[in-house]
Amino acid sequence: MADDAADANKWDTKKSSLVPYYGGISTSVKYKQWDLGSNMHYAFGQYVYWETMSSGSNNSFFDASNQYPTNTFRGWAPEWAKQHYFSDYWLFKGNYFKIDNIVLGYTFNRILKNKSSLRLGAGIQNVATITNYPGIDPEVYSGIDGSSTPKQRMYMLSLNLKF
Repeated sequence: MADDAADANKWDTKKSSLVPYYGGISTSVKYKQWDLGSNMHYAFGQYVYWETMSSGSNNSFFDASNQYPTNTFRGWAPEWAKQHYFSDYWLFKGNYFKIDNIVLGYTFNRILKNKSSLRLGAGIQNVATITNYPGIDPEVYSGIDGSSTPKQRMYMLSLNLKF
């Protein structure tokens, strides 16, 4: 029984897809008629399995005649050509910091007979992701990056009229 417990513990490497540390930052600054705001969020401490690469790790290694490419070092070629489906070979830290949006606006006061105001604004969503993760996006909810697509950057213009 003690041997079974020891075997179970040797696989506990503390590499989990659960995010232990996360948070967000929201800022808003006003100066005279100008306003600037942004939202950001971060997560660190989790691991992401890059399944997209693991499923094709050995398929693209050989040429059409099933031979090693001529520009490979023979010492590591056999290891690289093995399938690494259920190993931690494609497991990476999923730490990231994302700038979700930035909005800049200007308010014109006292328009339409001094009874209204008009605010013009411009913004960007999905501004930047800062990470060392080699895949497309480390923010995957299952912990497995199997088919993620990049999030689109969007540009916005806004017009707000107050009566």
